[in-house]
Amino acid sequence: MNPPTRSRPVPLLFAACLALLAVLGLAADGRAANDTRLPSTLAYADSTGNIALISDSNSNRLTENWKVDNTPAWSPNGQQLVFARLFVTGDVEHGRELFRMNADGSGLQRLTDNDLSESWPAWSPDGARLAFAAGDLYVMPIGGGAPLQLTSGGLNPQNLVWSPEGARLAFNSWPCPGQEECAAAELYVVTVPGGQLTRLTNNAAYDGDPAWSPDGARLVYESGPADSTDLHLIPAAGGTPTALMTTAANTDPAWSPDGAFIAYVRGKESDYTYYSFYLMIIRPDGSNARQLSHPDEVIINPIWSADSQSVIIGKHVTPCGLSCGGPDLYFYRISLAPDGPFDHLGSIGSDFDTTSYALPLSADRVVFATGSYLYLQPLSLSGLKVPLTSYIPVNGDPTWSPDGARLAFSSQRDFNYNIHVIDADGANRHALTTHPGNDWNPTWSAANRIAFTSNRDGNWELYGINADGSGQTNLTRTPTIAEADPAWSPNGRRLAFARQEGGNWDIYLMNADGSGVTRLTSHTAADRTPPGRPTARAFSLRPTATATAKSTS
Repeated sequence: MNPPTRSRPVPLLFAACLALLAVLGLAADGRAANDTRLPSTLAYADSTGNIALISDSNSNRLTENWKVDNTPAWSPNGQQLVFARLFVTGDVEHGRELFRMNADGSGLQRLTDNDLSESWPAWSPDGARLAFAAGDLYVMPIGGGAPLQLTSGGLNPQNLVWSPEGARLAFNSWPCPGQEECAAAELYVVTVPGGQLTRLTNNAAYDGDPAWSPDGARLVYESGPADSTDLHLIPAAGGTPTALMTTAANTDPAWSPDGAFIAYVRGKESDYTYYSFYLMIIRPDGSNARQLSHPDEVIINPIWSADSQSVIIGKHVTPCGLSCGGPDLYFYRISLAPDGPFDHLGSIGSDFDTTSYALPLSADRVVFATGSYLYLQPLSLSGLKVPLTSYIPVNGDPTWSPDGARLAFSSQRDFNYNIHVIDADGANRHALTTHPGNDWNPTWSAANRIAFTSNRDGNWELYGINADGSGQTNLTRTPTIAEADPAWSPNGRRLAFARQEGGNWDIYLMNADGSGVTRLTSHTAADRTPPGRPTARAFSLRPTATATAKSTS
C-alpha cells in the first residue's frame, strides 16, 4: 500500500542531516550481489576514525543516474522491485517509464517504452502481472510486453490495490484532467483481464485509499475532506456503504490478514499540533475500537504482520523541534497485546519523498526515494550504535568474516596502516600484518582468505593472507602498474579488481592465487569498484545478525 498523496497537516521536510548523507553517500555501491536476505547489522567507520556497529542506518543505494526514480513497489516475495523513472533533461520532462530490478539493485530491466507516463505500479498477488496508471488503468506481464488497457476516458486512477485472488483491481479516480477540476474522487473496481468497471461511490466527498477484506468481498476506504476523513465499508460488487468510523480524521485503513481487525490512523479533530495522530484498530463490525499508540507528530501507512498480531507504522519524529529541521521517518512494530512490545525497527532520516517508499510483506526492509535515487535499508529490532575500537588510532575499511564472528579492518597505529582482526563483540583485536608499508581495504572471502591493497613494495598491489596470518602472498606482482578494490567471488575462488594501466582504470579478474588474469573492461572511462565491495570500504554488512558488541579495543 503506497502512502496516500492527499495533503495533511504535516511538518515540512527539510534537508537531511549531514551524518545520514554521509552514510548514504558511502553506501552508493555497497550492495552485495545475489544477497536478498539482507543482514541487519552494519559495521562502519565513523567520523572519528573508529569502527562501530549499527542496525538501523544501513542504506544501500539501488539506482544511480541523472534521472528521477520513485514510487517503488515490492514483488509479493520481496525479492524484486518495480519503480517509475522520470527522464529529465534540464527542466524538460521526457516521460515516465517502468523498470524492474532485484532487491540488491542488480538485473535492471526496462518494462515499458511508449508515449504513456506510467505511475502507481502494483504487483498482482501471484507476481505475474503488473498494474499501473497512465491516464487510465493498464495491466501487463511482469516480464514486459504490450500493456492491456482496462479503462478509458481518462479516469486518472490512484491507490491501485489488487484483490486477494488477483482477479480485480480497486482504485480511486479523479475522472477529469486535474484534481483541482474535480469535485471529488470516486471509488472503482475493475475486473482483470475483462475490464468490467464498477463505480462504487458517487458523491461530493473524497472516496479513496481502498483496502480489501481478506475474502475479497468488501473494501474499507476513506471518505471526506482531509482534515475530517471518515472510514466506510462497501461491498466490492457494489452496494450501500456502511460508516465504520465518523469522528475525527481517520486515514490509511489496512485490513488484518485474518480479517479480525482494521488498523487505521486517527487524528484529533480540529487539532493541528505536532501530537495529533495515533494508531487505532477496530473490528469490521465497528466494535472493540482500541488505541495502540500515544499521540505523535504524524503516523502513516499501517502494515500488518503476516500473523495479524502486530502492526508496522511509519512515524515522523523531529528530534529537537523545528529548530533542527524536518522530521525523520521512523518505523515501529506495535503488538496488539495490551502490554505487548513497541519495537523500534529503524529510521531513514528526513531527505526522502514521503509518497515514495515501500515495505515488503515481511516488513524487514524499506526502499525509499531521495530526490533522484532509490535506497534500500533493512529494518531490525535494534538501533544502538556499538563502538568496537578506541578513539585514538584511525580505523576504517571493515569487512566481516564469512561466519559473522569477526571483523577485519585497517588501522593506523604506528604511523602506517596495517590489517587488524577483531571479534564481533569487540574483544581479541590483533594485527594481521605488521609491514612498514600501508595495508588497507581488506575483503574477506568465503574460503577464509583476506585480500587487501598494499604499497609495501613501492607500488599499490594486491596481497592475500589467511585469516590466521599465514600464507601472505603478493597476488599481482606488477611493479609499475597499480591495482586496488579487490572483490571476492561468492565461493572465494576468484578476485575481481581494478588495475590502472596506461593512465586508465579497468576491471580485471584472476584466480585466488593470482593466476589466470583476465581483462574484463577496456575503454576510456575509469572503471573502479567491482560488485561486492563498497566504495572506500567505509562499512560492511554482517553475514549473520546475532552478536552484539560488549567491549572495545
